[in-house]
Amino acid sequence: MPLTESLTSTATPGDPTNVAENYATLVGKFFEQEPESWGGAYVDGDVLVVKAVRRTVDEATALLAAAGVVHGVRVVTATRSIADLDALTDRVVSMASANVVSVGPQYATSSVVVGVLKDDVAERQSLATIDPDAISTYLTHAASTTSRYYDTSPFYGGAQIVLTSSGSTAGRVCSSGFSWNAPSGTTKYMVTAGHCYYENNATKSTVNRVTSSNSWIAIGSVSWSSMGNTGTLTNRHGDLAVYALSGSNSNTNVVYTGTYNTTANRIVIGYTVLPEGWQGGGVYTSGAGPTQGNGTGEVNLDWISLVNQTVTYTNTSPDQVVKNLTVGENASTCTGQGDSGGAVYKQSGTSNAYAMGIISGTNNSGGGTTNCRNYFTPISYVSSDFGGTLKTSP
Repeated sequence: MPLTESLTSTATPGDPTNVAENYATLVGKFFEQEPESWGGAYVDGDVLVVKAVRRTVDEATALLAAAGVVHGVRVVTATRSIADLDALTDRVVSMASANVVSVGPQYATSSVVVGVLKDDVAERQSLATIDPDAISTYLTHAASTTSRYYDTSPFYGGAQIVLTSSGSTAGRVCSSGFSWNAPSGTTKYMVTAGHCYYENNATKSTVNRVTSSNSWIAIGSVSWSSMGNTGTLTNRHGDLAVYALSGSNSNTNVVYTGTYNTTANRIVIGYTVLPEGWQGGGVYTSGAGPTQGNGTGEVNLDWISLVNQTVTYTNTSPDQVVKNLTVGENASTCTGQGDSGGAVYKQSGTSNAYAMGIISGTNNSGGGTTNCRNYFTPISYVSSDFGGTLKTSP
């Protein structure tokens, strides 16, 4: 089983016509409904390649056309399905040592790619016993969870929050993500990262805003999370938490943009999803990392290298294994502690934004053979697991 110094692909990154719309349809109507009949999708230059399993090219093309997926796509056949690759991922995770950072599918090669800290021949031989033709390893750096300043109601995404536990004076600095509509009733919610709520054998359920004098004022409490002490819970996805705002506190469909203690912002008008191999401009993070001396609060994610990855964070005790993460890369800039829970969004025009996800962590590396790999949970999982909808009006 091969080892490479960096993540490689047989495809060329690009930004095809209608890529976000087409990929959202593929995921919602086909991949999630019939994972055994599709082999995923990826960008190759100016087309979105869709892999069909157990169907001919003509049959799959007709199904896509009936769903409106026509322009900028090409259908090919494959033997390994999304379900097959997910099963392989689970087997690798079950055998993984502390040397393994991330595991997940690469749809361009119909294989599972394993990010490792160093070459371990014995481990590669062990993984090869699963399926030597379907698994490859590449060198990466250790992953860690990532944690603007003085936001007030109505609250924006990308702002500093502090999570605390009852009776404790210690807090976990994180960021707000996006405003959320309740599944029912009138409660006002916001989304952040699940590990901000639950890690290191403790929960921190009270959410506080920070004043300009650096005091904390409680604004709500965590109602739901996809995370347990050791990572993503069964039948849930990614690294997510939802907190309910208390009293007269309110939220709005706005996200902070720019760097440091910015007041610049964009209006959130919907959400989007991008496939493996997308490369282009306009995708950014928004978080409060600078309050902890980390980064500027904004990273340009110009390449979606992988989706549906399982990542092990080893800077927590116990380790947390997080599933269903997307990898957004930048050659040299990483999110940092304090950014966790913040927003990942795609610019639309001069003043709007589409929500993409919630910041989870990073590999803390840039330059050389390894880009900064910034991990986030697609925002669509909040709707599927918790319920409700993204807030897209004041």
